[in-house]
Amino acid sequence: MGRTLHCPEWEEKLSLYVDGVLNPFDENAVEAHLLRCESCRATVELWQAVGSSVRRLPRELPPPDLRERI
Repeated sequence: MGRTLHCPEWEEKLSLYVDGVLNPFDENAVEAHLLRCESCRATVELWQAVGSSVRRLPRELPPPDLRERI
């Protein structure tokens, strides 16, 4: 986790790429960059793994009386 992003100018697009919300043009640009940049590729892999782990967490509903207690 101590790894730093060597291409900070790509950070926002990488995040949007991981979220699957880039337009096709930007998605192609990110994928081309990932072919050349090991650091950004590792960052994307890490973010994808974190997202996958979070999605596997159990979902807990708030207690039914939460509204009254606030």
